[in-house]
Amino acid sequence: MWQCQVPSAKTGHWTSSGHTLRNTVSSSPAAGQGGWQKAGLDSGVLLLGWLFGTIIYPIIYIFPAYAANGAPVIFGGGRPLDMGRKLRGKRVFGDHKTIRGTVSGAVCGVLAGAIEAPFFPYMLAIAVALTAGAIFGDLFGSFMKRRMGHNPGAQVPVLDQYGFFIFAMLAAFPLGHLPDLYGIVFIIILTGALHVLTNMGAHRLRLKEVPW
Repeated sequence: MWQCQVPSAKTGHWTSSGHTLRNTVSSSPAAGQGGWQKAGLDSGVLLLGWLFGTIIYPIIYIFPAYAANGAPVIFGGGRPLDMGRKLRGKRVFGDHKTIRGTVSGAVCGVLAGAIEAPFFPYMLAIAVALTAGAIFGDLFGSFMKRRMGHNPGAQVPVLDQYGFFIFAMLAAFPLGHLPDLYGIVFIIILTGALHVLTNMGAHRLRLKEVPW
């Protein structure tokens, strides 16, 4: 699991605490050895550690999946991935899922991981898993919508917002280095909010036919 190193307020040494930052101060702030100034510094370090573990690292972790899911909106178009084929009288995916969009999603997702890899060496492998899961989840969502009789672009709550996210997380789970529980809750909320905002923006820019 990913380790966050934080200084012990009592000993001054660095301690490994995983995702959870534990305050090791056992004495009052005014009980010598630094007093209130030392306590303030320790609190600042703990706050920075919390911000990194709960907000910054989760964004870094999930970013390849976001890149893979968002790239087809910008770079998509062209020939449909299913080549117009039907399954029991209904399109497999529909015209909105294209070869170019799928390839661009794969490239952008892995590229995002390559950018992160110098700082987090394990992220390249995780990015590949996140990207594959995100693309599969998006295609699975389109496949299910066609089976339910929905046209391309039709809104299906939860499936639209979180289909790619769920499969991305499932694909990357065996590789470890997951955010902690608070971080996962944060990216669940962030994913829903970004889905609304980015789709509205893409619609205004005429990159999408519908604002969802």
